[in-house]
Amino acid sequence: MAAKPITGHGTGGLVWAHLDEGTLQLLECTPEPAEKVKILAGTLNVKHYDDNPRSQIMIDFCMYNLVFCDENAFSLAKKSAFFSIMHNVFEHAFRGDAVDRNESLAFFKKQALQHTVEAPEDGRSGVFTLFEAKAVVSFIGKTFYRNFSAYRLCFTTKQPVENTTRYLQVQTPLTPLPLDEGEFAEE
Repeated sequence: MAAKPITGHGTGGLVWAHLDEGTLQLLECTPEPAEKVKILAGTLNVKHYDDNPRSQIMIDFCMYNLVFCDENAFSLAKKSAFFSIMHNVFEHAFRGDAVDRNESLAFFKKQALQHTVEAPEDGRSGVFTLFEAKAVVSFIGKTFYRNFSAYRLCFTTKQPVENTTRYLQVQTPLTPLPLDEGEFAEE
């Protein structure tokens, strides 16, 4: 459900890149967290949320980012931009060649700056105010970068696969006689 980024004063860049306006409105109108998880997993095409710990971690990461946006009364465009920034930071840090915390932080700063300072000639859009940008940096520092090593371990360590074969003896009941061979019992 990704839509094209919109441009103009106070918008642009990653706004609507990963979550479109309709999806964000649907998430806002959905009261149950479990339903929100299903919507988000479907939107991001994350399969096996219930039985894959990596999928659970990824979706929970995204959900907590949206909760932060709600707590700070971000508009839908700001939610979309923040969500996309963090999605890109996560992908940059843990998909393909893993990067260290400092490289990831530099990437995050570049993405955040691009959406904080209004400079059309440099392709920067002022989606966030300075106060909001400070709140974002504080939140990310206390959540994502505090747990960066755990995320890296989870998403860059190849998980061992253990194949096992088990032989089971299953007893089945005897096949009943066909009904046409049955006889009535006399009382």
